[in-house]
Amino acid sequence: MNRKNWIPSLAFLVSMMLLVLLPSHGAIHTSADQTRMSTVVSSSLTPMDPLNVTGNKGFESGAWSGSGSASDPYVLTAMNISFPGTCLRITNTTAHFEITDSFVSAVQWNILDSLIMLTNCSNGLIRDCELRYAFAQVHMHQCANITIAGCHFRRFTTGSFGQYLEDITLFNNTFSEGGSAGINLIDVEDVLVDSNTMQYSGPSIVSVYRSLNLFIRRNIIVTAGSPNMGIGMEISKADDCILSDNQIMGAFQYGLQCTGSGGLMIGNAIDGPSTAFQLKGSEWNITGNVFQGGFQGLELTSCDSVSVLENQFSEMQGSACVVRGGLHNNVSDCEMFDCVTGVLLQATMSATVKGNLFTRCPYAITLSGTGLGFYFPDGPPRNCQLCDNTLIESGFYFSAMEEVGYRHTVHNNTVNGRPFGYFYNQTGDAIELWQYGQVVVAHSTDCAFRGGNLVETSDALTILFSNNCSVRQLAIYNCSRGIRLLNSERISIIHTSVIDLNPLLGTVSPFAVDMRHSDGCFVDDCILTDGAIGIYQTDCSNTTIDDCQISHNGYGIFLFDSDHNHIVRNSIVENTDVGISIDSRSTDNRIYGNEFLFNGMNAQCGSSQNYWDDGLAVGNTWSDYFGNGSYYISEYGEDHYPSRWPTNSTTTHTTTPPVTSQDYVVEVAMLIFAASLISLVIAIQEIKLR
Repeated sequence: MNRKNWIPSLAFLVSMMLLVLLPSHGAIHTSADQTRMSTVVSSSLTPMDPLNVTGNKGFESGAWSGSGSASDPYVLTAMNISFPGTCLRITNTTAHFEITDSFVSAVQWNILDSLIMLTNCSNGLIRDCELRYAFAQVHMHQCANITIAGCHFRRFTTGSFGQYLEDITLFNNTFSEGGSAGINLIDVEDVLVDSNTMQYSGPSIVSVYRSLNLFIRRNIIVTAGSPNMGIGMEISKADDCILSDNQIMGAFQYGLQCTGSGGLMIGNAIDGPSTAFQLKGSEWNITGNVFQGGFQGLELTSCDSVSVLENQFSEMQGSACVVRGGLHNNVSDCEMFDCVTGVLLQATMSATVKGNLFTRCPYAITLSGTGLGFYFPDGPPRNCQLCDNTLIESGFYFSAMEEVGYRHTVHNNTVNGRPFGYFYNQTGDAIELWQYGQVVVAHSTDCAFRGGNLVETSDALTILFSNNCSVRQLAIYNCSRGIRLLNSERISIIHTSVIDLNPLLGTVSPFAVDMRHSDGCFVDDCILTDGAIGIYQTDCSNTTIDDCQISHNGYGIFLFDSDHNHIVRNSIVENTDVGISIDSRSTDNRIYGNEFLFNGMNAQCGSSQNYWDDGLAVGNTWSDYFGNGSYYISEYGEDHYPSRWPTNSTTTHTTTPPVTSQDYVVEVAMLIFAASLISLVIAIQEIKLR
């Protein structure tokens, strides 16, 4: 065989072997993989008028064979019943009966009757039939021991509807071209819904209201509807419910929505809904499921004693797992990849988040108030345990507005292989930061934090509700945000560098220093570069920014609703949008002694009550100032004592961050690799010449 010809053949054989050998557990398949029945050909069946069976004697007509016992049931088979109304009605029977291999149709879509109506019946089987049109294709009322298997429901409002049922099985059926629920059950007990395929768009594909001992497994549910529309399974007031090995795919609003207690959800795969699973209940076990895509994975609202164990969450645009309200919920041993938020705790008490792996989740573990008001539990989480979690390119995020929202047990968590530093209610401590991967300081006073190199996390250093603390000689690199201050006073940040900010998954604007509702702070001798904003302030006053190099950001400094701040002796260079921007609500800020050089726009000002010089003789240096007199900023401000940047200067203002030991090792390794590559190329050329 020619070599060129056998290579594609070999590739094809390897591909086929992989398809055969790869395990299917946890995978998400299309409904085409699950085709289980051939369509009944109506032309090959015996035409029949509608049937009405009342009582066991009603089966003794010529259409039925058998005696009605369990071993010899009454059988109706290979029939074609097409009628603009109810085609088959069975009432008040206990005899065993079967309807098989038949075609039943209401002729047109808008018929409001039921195709097959079972009332006060038991011991029935409907198998391998094709059902078309009608409001409800199989309608059951006060029935027991009924099985529907291998049927194809097409063009229905409701496929199978039932109320007051017991011991019901729906197995291996196909539902397509539906308008509403494929399966709609109310007040049922001991129900099995197994291995059905449902592929259409509707408000609820499976709907069960008030149930006991409900078992739903191995079903495939797919929507082709508009994004954020409909519900895959809606199960309300369910006690002792088991959801196992189902696949739910498509842009539902909710993949699963459940209320009730004592449930088990295991081995399911949900891909694409806006919210994969919303639960309001207690004592559920949610184990071994795969949640992928969409906005939110699992939402627990006002739940108690729910265990979320060994699940996998990936590619969530919002939160992988939300615990909102409730008591004693547990999220443990789960894996979360590429989710904006991993576990979000809101208004819950005594929750446990333990032993989870978070990879590229900017806000891997987030504790906050809901801010959602009347319709949801509100307030911060309380008395939670955050233990033994591993965070890779991920971070913690705390934003509760009450002191009680920070009283948690936090230990043995790591961020990028180093301990997570959580300092709550510390007083007068001196803490070296070299060993930590991320640091959060809450409700602490008179503490000194020094040294450290924080990389590839979300908010590298967060200081909340603290005062009289200092941060010195800290290096922050490639994080979503550098230093975040919230509701703090008199915090000093000195000789610190924040460079090359990179928001994980595009989550936040990467601010080097983000100051909110914090007064009397001091930022001195810092390098703040390559972010969206060098220093951002909102509702801050009496802050001093002195002798900093702020370059290559979008905005160098941005003041919003802030007053009485001093910005002096800084080098603000080559920021692409604006060097400094002051909004209309910011007043009484004084800016002088700074260099504003080659920014997209050197300065913006929206309020006339700010001062662009010291009032005596010192203004700022401007790269676009070329004449005499004042430097015009806007109708609201001017620098009365500007300086001109020399046009013949060969000096460029490019800030270079200090080289760390990690940088040095990487550079040496790259040089060695390059030298080895050059040597290899030379050796190959010498061999060719020989």
